[in-house]
Amino acid sequence: DHGDILIVQVPPAEIVTNTPLQRPNATDYFTYLNDQLIVRFYEKKDPTKESCKISLLKGMDFGTVCDYLAREVQVKATHIRLWPMSVDRDGPSSKPLRMEERASLQYMTNGQKERDKKERVLYWEELSIPLEEMEQKIPLKIVPFSPAVVPQNEVELLCDKNDTVDD
Repeated sequence: DHGDILIVQVPPAEIVTNTPLQRPNATDYFTYLNDQLIVRFYEKKDPTKESCKISLLKGMDFGTVCDYLAREVQVKATHIRLWPMSVDRDGPSSKPLRMEERASLQYMTNGQKERDKKERVLYWEELSIPLEEMEQKIPLKIVPFSPAVVPQNEVELLCDKNDTVDD
């Protein structure tokens, strides 16, 4: 009537199984249920099309989340950059997750509207180089100026932090 849960646990020694138990006791299983989040991933270049939906845990770190995503979308986990959902509009934020925001999945999805407490959204993109290497570089966007105000292709260069204009 009040949503109480009654758990009867059989001692692990009495369970007959050929596979090891992932959550061998009621406490572990309850923690798993409590910490579980469903994360919907959208590719940043097409934020309207859902790439996949994965059940993850709040405490998972950035690398673990990328490993799960990489298996689903068939890319290298080291080449994934994640973007949080924008707090003021639907779609990705204007900036990717910073290092301090990657401590856990819970931090990565902070600020999202509480539509569903167990469901979150992240955006992803595949990088041409590993994320760790990309973060050691400084992006430099070059947009050619056209007097006729004709749209030009934007070029982004990744420069080492010690590069100079002569380089």
